[in-house]
Amino acid sequence: MSNVRRVYVEKKKEYAVAAKELKSEIKSYLGIKTVTDVRVLVRYDIENISEDVYKRALVTVFSEPPVDDVYEEDFD
Repeated sequence: MSNVRRVYVEKKKEYAVAAKELKSEIKSYLGIKTVTDVRVLVRYDIENISEDVYKRALVTVFSEPPVDDVYEEDFD
């Protein structure tokens, strides 16, 4: 049986342009004025790679550490 790892990547608040745009669209197009915050996360399911390759890929392939937050398996 393969070991599947789940990773979520989210832009840090100051770089979350897509989330800000989506919040604006929800308010204007859908008329939902009570929305206070929107988060956009990208989910990756990774399998059949070694621990070393996985750790290196987290910060080179799946995210950009200066602008992204990475959550392994679960997110807040």
